[in-house]
Amino acid sequence: MPLLNGSRFRLLDTTVVLMIAILAGMIVGPALVERGEPERSGGNRALAEGTDPAQVDHMTLQPPKTVLLVGSEVAFLWPDGREDILPMEFLRANSPSAENTGESDLFGRVHGADPRTEFPGVRVEGYEKVGNYGLRLLFSDGHTSGIFSFAYLLKLGDAYTAHGDEPEDN
Repeated sequence: MPLLNGSRFRLLDTTVVLMIAILAGMIVGPALVERGEPERSGGNRALAEGTDPAQVDHMTLQPPKTVLLVGSEVAFLWPDGREDILPMEFLRANSPSAENTGESDLFGRVHGADPRTEFPGVRVEGYEKVGNYGLRLLFSDGHTSGIFSFAYLLKLGDAYTAHGDEPEDN
């Protein structure tokens, strides 16, 4: 079929390129997840050097069976029977939100990080399940933008158990 003008060809060409890109993403994207490609995320203050919560397979993690707000702590009971009891102030200090940890630019410089490392008196007032991978904790100081993946919560539990109130900085 002859083309009447160049614009019709450019529109058809652009559409084909977009369809190929979408299909390639559908094929290559899951392969990257299956290989365990690490996500690029900012560090956090609680985890020992060298650990990366993004390297945990998010697809196999299940949500906690129970989440309880008890006094100044949050208790997590996991399907395998593991229990983590984490102070609310510790969770606030280690919120994975960009508001808390900052955001990296193309050169690796972090912008906008909250310089505070302690949040005395801050409490968790509630939580919301986010998709099939995490929880949004609702803090008394109005902070609600951190989404704690189940993998990250497990890493925080490990870090708190290993280091108590004084986790190593990353």
